[in-house]
Amino acid sequence: FLQGACRVVRGPYIWGSYDLLVTPTSFAYGGMENPNLTFFSGSLLAGDRSLTTTLAHEIVHSWAGNLVTNALWKDFWLNEGFTRYIERRILGEMHGEGYRGL
Repeated sequence: FLQGACRVVRGPYIWGSYDLLVTPTSFAYGGMENPNLTFFSGSLLAGDRSLTTTLAHEIVHSWAGNLVTNALWKDFWLNEGFTRYIERRILGEMHGEGYRGL
């Protein structure tokens, strides 16, 4: 997903490394991104890779939310909106355009 994200946003991943920490299933969130590290609930690991949208979403926050962010909390929806849009672009690139609308 990281390479796909770089292609879609047409920019490099500036944080150096990217690590994923799988947490116990009791983790309160599906995922939580930070520069260089995403916490990802073990409950989202599926053998058929059907829950990969969360991972793509959290990786995209490296650009929309961490690199560029809103100035005011009232505009926080912009982080999630741009992240969701780019997430769907990545999934479309990786799995075909029909996958974007799921």
